[in-house]
Amino acid sequence: MERTAGAPQPDSTAPDPTGRRGQAWAVTYRAPLWGRLGTVTFILAVGDGWLTVDGARCAKHQPGLFFTFDGEALYLRGTVSIYRNISLIRTPDLTPTASD
Repeated sequence: MERTAGAPQPDSTAPDPTGRRGQAWAVTYRAPLWGRLGTVTFILAVGDGWLTVDGARCAKHQPGLFFTFDGEALYLRGTVSIYRNISLIRTPDLTPTASD
């Protein structure tokens, strides 16, 4: 399944600071699709001071609540993270390292 960004990224080079908490969120998540787990993955990372999901920058709206620039919500507040209204399952064994 291929995902593409629906809106262009803003030209702003000013980072949206995520603080130390952003590094804790930098992990790979799996999502169930049609009842099958692991068919879709989302990679959260921190780059240039921005929290990104699959390379798309996220703007902080409230603590633990972010939006991509094409309007998709990323909810990281509770025990279950949600992106695009899909529950995410943390996959620490697929977490990107600083050398990736």
